[in-house]
Amino acid sequence: MKRTGRILWAVLVLAAVTLACSFGSKPKEVEENNSEAAEVQSGGGELGEEFRNEAGGFSLRKAPGYNFQEAIGILNMTAPDATPDAGPGLMVVGGMNTEESTNEQLMEKVKADSGGMQVGKAQKIKVDGLEGLSAEISGEYNGQTIAGRMVVVMVTPLQQFTMLGIAPKDRWKGELEPIFKDVLASVEFFEANPEAMGELEIPAEPAAPEEPAEPAPTRPAAQEPRVDSSGLMRQWASSAKASSEFGSPAWSAMQAAGAPDTAECGDQTTAWASMGMDSVEWLEVYYDVPVYATEVIIHQTYNPSQVVKVELIDTKGQRKTIFTETPAALDFCPDEMSLSLRKTEYLVSGVRITVDQSVLGLGWNEIDAVELAGYPGR
Repeated sequence: MKRTGRILWAVLVLAAVTLACSFGSKPKEVEENNSEAAEVQSGGGELGEEFRNEAGGFSLRKAPGYNFQEAIGILNMTAPDATPDAGPGLMVVGGMNTEESTNEQLMEKVKADSGGMQVGKAQKIKVDGLEGLSAEISGEYNGQTIAGRMVVVMVTPLQQFTMLGIAPKDRWKGELEPIFKDVLASVEFFEANPEAMGELEIPAEPAAPEEPAEPAPTRPAAQEPRVDSSGLMRQWASSAKASSEFGSPAWSAMQAAGAPDTAECGDQTTAWASMGMDSVEWLEVYYDVPVYATEVIIHQTYNPSQVVKVELIDTKGQRKTIFTETPAALDFCPDEMSLSLRKTEYLVSGVRITVDQSVLGLGWNEIDAVELAGYPGR
């Protein structure tokens, strides 16, 4: 994981402050997730007194026993033994933007300003009856692994709300996460009053030495096709493209090129994932040597069984369907989906795979590699 390279709470406060300012250049459009949002679930604990933040446009109940500070719409609640590097603590910020935005754009803005923290995939959530997005956050500072969660809600197209919680990893699940849930469940929104916000002075931070960038996930080096004694060739894709990608290079289409490199089932950056988690998407992979195809093997490493269509792509770019099905849940993962077929009468140079993630509600169907078997043209 990336090191933050600076005091974590200072980074998060700076990120929150930028949210209350103009968005300036509009963040990239993020495909809307149309799955039903989950209601906030309480952690089952007791909270302290209610606090109403006029500038931020929200009220909540305080975390019991935590230190409490408030300024210009930003609330900080920290455990008595919290460190400035890792908490445990909560930060809540609300207020008005100068440009309209969506939940997806707000999440992207927080991610961009998060000072190197790793932000997981966003899930829909409801806070006080309004739809928002929730994502896990993680990072490492001074050798300490940090875990947490962020929630963003556009209360109106101009009024935003963000809540962050971080703690040392061993104190997140059993200690801070239930408090985070309880406080979030207590949130109520109303119209923010910008006039109630004072001026914020943030002390200059000494420059930190630059650290070498962490290498991005890459595919294994291209492998030569393997040919057996009968002349049957097996090969991995050398290139790929998709209807959408969750990131680049992590979860990009090119993660499905080359041999498999995702050993375990899970949401791994080394496999392709689409931008949306409940959409119909396609992945196309291409091979160096066109063959008369006899088999396609699709290596699925997260939420398999949502492949609904497989097409072969000939050397002229025409597609021929070899498989159609409706999504049906599997009990095992990873999964190697093998499609055997009579040797084609045309040369195949690519495969197109369509996944329908809107039926089972499982989330992303991630694909790590696609193997093509067949006989080369003479």
